[in-house]
Amino acid sequence: MKMVYEYLIGVIILGFFWILLYFKNKNLRREMIFGGILYSSVIIPLVLLTKFLSNFIKISWIWIPDYYNPKELFDLGLKIGGGIEDILFIFFAGGIITIFYEALYKREPTKSHIKGHLLSIIGFIISYLIIAVSFNFNIIYNLVISSLVGFIIIIIQRKDLIKHSLKGAVAFTIFYFLFMVFYSVLFPNSVNTYWTLKNISGILVFNVPIEEFLYSISFGLMWAPMYEYVKGIR
Repeated sequence: MKMVYEYLIGVIILGFFWILLYFKNKNLRREMIFGGILYSSVIIPLVLLTKFLSNFIKISWIWIPDYYNPKELFDLGLKIGGGIEDILFIFFAGGIITIFYEALYKREPTKSHIKGHLLSIIGFIISYLIIAVSFNFNIIYNLVISSLVGFIIIIIQRKDLIKHSLKGAVAFTIFYFLFMVFYSVLFPNSVNTYWTLKNISGILVFNVPIEEFLYSISFGLMWAPMYEYVKGIR
């Protein structure tokens, strides 16, 4: 019998890693929850807003089906722009990247009197919306560019977080690479079935679209130090 919910299974596997990190790093649980909720509260409204605006104005590519079109529960992706699987993926990814640097390098945020900031997130949102309404970029490239904008703002305001951003991004990209390669081996037909390859470069790395890795490294650069950036701690 053909499996039709590969995306859901992939998200469940990612959730398994999230749970492992959560229970192994008791001192980072608050940070992990914070990262997942913050990333969800930024990305989900933007994806839904893009879908909504596309009904009224000519807008840049929308997430589903222009980048990928997986089989989702209740077909919510096609109906409203994102489904249950997308929400879970965003939450798990946001939580993992927020603590990945600390968990891997055995670091722990320390309290300080540094002012917290939100400008990076604001810059990300503004960049995303400008690109969406002004340029013919597939949404994955929009997310990559906007994440780099957010990263640049962070290192301008908090030069002490450069190492955190770089090491966190590299570590997460390696993790994400292994995860995606495992996923492509588990479901070898998923790339041709669900990714809209004609709308992106079509370049595959171990049967995974290279855009996935561009996303992971740009996402890591901006979001790895986000807890410290927003809370104003080292």
